[in-house]
Amino acid sequence: MTATNHSITAANLALVTKSWWILPIALLSHFVLDALPHFGNTKGKDIDKKFITMYTIDFILLCSLWLTVLLVTGHFRYLVIAAMTLATIPDVVWIYRLFLKLKKKAVPKKNILTRFHTAIQWGERTWGWTIELGWLSIMGVIFISLVRKIG
Repeated sequence: MTATNHSITAANLALVTKSWWILPIALLSHFVLDALPHFGNTKGKDIDKKFITMYTIDFILLCSLWLTVLLVTGHFRYLVIAAMTLATIPDVVWIYRLFLKLKKKAVPKKNILTRFHTAIQWGERTWGWTIELGWLSIMGVIFISLVRKIG
């Protein structure tokens, strides 16, 4: 899933519970979402136009979500930010591996966590953006509803 979908899901979890115990669940939510069919490149290409477009949009939406969280979640903002961070942090390894591949032409051997993370993403498909958009729409409606209850 995209960083925006991981983040908005975790934000909703935090806003529903309003408690710090949700943080480990926010982290686990990352792997649950990655086990669903979602956007990804299964043809072995490094980076193509669809990849760049999708992740540029994702970056813009993620920045917008962070700004919204900072402005509208009141005294829950630190809890929401912590949950969002934990829900997206597992994907940092893929950015690191891509950087190494592009700059040093070498990728480190996968460890047990990266092998697990790869295995659960069985549903990565180029058409997965439709599922990503559907998930974002549902989570967006829930987020708006939860934020309205705060204010």
